[in-house]
Amino acid sequence: MSPEAFAALEGSLVQKLEGLERLVALAEANRQALITHDVDAIIEINQKQTDELSRLDRLQRASAKMLERLASALGVDGPGASLSAVAPLLPDRQRERLEELSGRLTEEASRLATASEINATLSANALEFIRLTLDAVSQAQQEEAGQPVPAAPGSLVLDAQV
Repeated sequence: MSPEAFAALEGSLVQKLEGLERLVALAEANRQALITHDVDAIIEINQKQTDELSRLDRLQRASAKMLERLASALGVDGPGASLSAVAPLLPDRQRERLEELSGRLTEEASRLATASEINATLSANALEFIRLTLDAVSQAQQEEAGQPVPAAPGSLVLDAQV
């Protein structure tokens, strides 16, 4: 592979890695905002995450096209060429660098998935808490007004855990 083509692919992978690192940092900031109930920060962080995901999507599409062209030049046929299909055909130094970047991308993607799962659980718990609080306030107001209080629906989160 020509040094310029490899440098372009490497640069693309480094940019994707940096994007994933930014998303992980945003997910961690989002977790703190969820824990502290900082709604303004949550809104701001969500916008930043959306922007970063858009940027990462554009990078991914450009990177995939570049990888397909390089794979074709190396004789790897078919759409959707992967780094693992291209790497063995490269000189050792280039192959090792691609394997390193691929491993780091996988690690960051895993960290992002874990952080996202935690945040989803925190969000679900916060929504359940809000629902329970609103139900309690509503019941108290109805009791004060002397109105009959309907039976509270079961908690989907709590029912699923039981």
